[in-house]
Amino acid sequence: MPRRFFLSNGFLWFHTYEDLGFRNKWCGLWKKNQKLLEFLAFKIGDNWLSPENFKKIEYSPYQTIHHFETKDGSAKIKFFLPEKISAIKIEVESKALASLPLYVEMGVNFRRWNENWHTRTYQKKVDQNYLEINGQTNSIIVFSSNKFEVLNNERYTDHYPSGEKQRYYMPGWIKFNLTEKKNKVSFVISTTKENIDVNEDATVEEWKNIKSLVETPVKWLNELFDVSAENVKKCFFYPGFFAGLPWYVQYWGRDSAWIVDAAVDLGLFDEAKRALKLLANKQSSEGKIPNLIDGENIDYNSSDSTPLWIISLSKYIYTSGDIFTLFDLKENIISAFNYLLSVWDDKKVVKSEPHSTWCDTLKRGTHVIELQAIWYRALRELSKMFILLDKPLLKKEADDLSFHLAFSIEKLFKKDGIYVDNLEFPYESVNQIFVSLFFDDRPEILKRLESKDFTRHFGLSTLSAKEKDFEASSYHKGASWGIINGLMALLEFKQGRFLNGLDYLKIIKNVSEKYTINSLLEAWNCDTGEILLKKPVGMEESSLLQGWTASSVIKAVEEGIFGIRTDAFTKTIYISPTIDEGVYKIKKRIGNDWIELELEKKGARIVPKLKSYRNIKYKIILVPKI
Repeated sequence: MPRRFFLSNGFLWFHTYEDLGFRNKWCGLWKKNQKLLEFLAFKIGDNWLSPENFKKIEYSPYQTIHHFETKDGSAKIKFFLPEKISAIKIEVESKALASLPLYVEMGVNFRRWNENWHTRTYQKKVDQNYLEINGQTNSIIVFSSNKFEVLNNERYTDHYPSGEKQRYYMPGWIKFNLTEKKNKVSFVISTTKENIDVNEDATVEEWKNIKSLVETPVKWLNELFDVSAENVKKCFFYPGFFAGLPWYVQYWGRDSAWIVDAAVDLGLFDEAKRALKLLANKQSSEGKIPNLIDGENIDYNSSDSTPLWIISLSKYIYTSGDIFTLFDLKENIISAFNYLLSVWDDKKVVKSEPHSTWCDTLKRGTHVIELQAIWYRALRELSKMFILLDKPLLKKEADDLSFHLAFSIEKLFKKDGIYVDNLEFPYESVNQIFVSLFFDDRPEILKRLESKDFTRHFGLSTLSAKEKDFEASSYHKGASWGIINGLMALLEFKQGRFLNGLDYLKIIKNVSEKYTINSLLEAWNCDTGEILLKKPVGMEESSLLQGWTASSVIKAVEEGIFGIRTDAFTKTIYISPTIDEGVYKIKKRIGNDWIELELEKKGARIVPKLKSYRNIKYKIILVPKI
């Protein structure tokens, strides 16, 4: 099966297969979470450019070029998505166009992401080299410097991509007739009537800002980091981060927090701040950060969105030095802290509601292990922010609660040498990983997760294979998740196990490349690597581009391999690297500066070199591994 790909620019996203077969209802052109086009089809003379005569694809983050071979010669179609413009530019090039017309068929389908068949109608307006299509929910405009006409063969058609009934409107074939000796047609599809200037050079430069931020002797790791950075950027849709594509086109609090963590590492401070403020602006009166924002629909059924928001906010503040945003969100921070107090029980642990954790298909107990670890880290970050906010009493209260929580994690959740998933149903799951990630590095947890009970042929399973409910294809009872493999790599690196960490990252890369071009998957069968997973609604494919998978890869490299942590206020860079022989380089934004840090292992010593673009002097502290 041909691989799938995504282009996105903060307003629009375009998704289909590399051979331009628009095979399911998620393929097409989208404006955030609203579909615009079901498909695009191209014909030169009598020859369709189709999967049957497709030859290859050239891919970059902002454009794809698809090559075809017909009886009239070769042809190529280019899709270009310019930065920060609600438009897509399309070019068709072939020597055959000097003598043959180009026909473009466009399937218009204005619908929301969670809709299927509908009976909406459309109106079209045709002018010289101009086509405008208006519907109840959206409008699109097609314009070109090449002359075109719209033929009178408009129609409404029902069809069944991937077996689900859809309806599209075809306004009539768009026919281009070029003058002699010309072989390229170019046109733009836009959602605005404003004059569009598609500056391709500016877009290329914008994407360069997040490319090659990391250089290591491991070539495929550098490539994986670049793909992860690309995926994070592709998840940003003003004013926040979607959880993933194609169907997680909403602002999820939990996912956003994870993605913000990576955005900060990539120097995307403006996007990170916007996402943090979006969640803060929708905070409940009880202090909860939303689980889901989907237009006017806001859901708060998440037990971990609030502490994860605190953790990502603290990282943004200390990396960017943005003290103004800290004080701007002061009341939100205090309100989030008060929410914790409302879910703190007499066991001195945090309680949660059913189906409110990241394993939201499961009805787990009310005291789950990862929530304790996440809140422990959130309390440590609150303590730091309360110092900046000059709130000594709140700092002391946060410190006291974190002390009690640390004691409870050890006393209540560790049973017979293992950390159980929750207190009510004490089975063993992958969620013990969060204890090492957010609370304290535990070699015994790493050892358990490395065992065949968890580490399967295609990565880390969500449930121990010894548990009776284990099923390799089950979404939360066995499947391997990208984020979990990325976090496992981080723990391996933090324990000084460089090659082991690479193994888990390589799994993410290999499985994702089978199905997609430069997109990192949500989850897959831990024994076969297949992406068709068992959910309560039945068998369903994994998401193809998942933001927190990308975030976990970036976190593994930044915090695991380079072991880097920064403080923009004190101009301090802490490093605790795990590297092999060779030179390792990373570019990083601190405040209004960019730095280049180079690490080289010489015997048992690690030699750092630092360059500041603004000639700021930093203190580098090499933190030994314990």
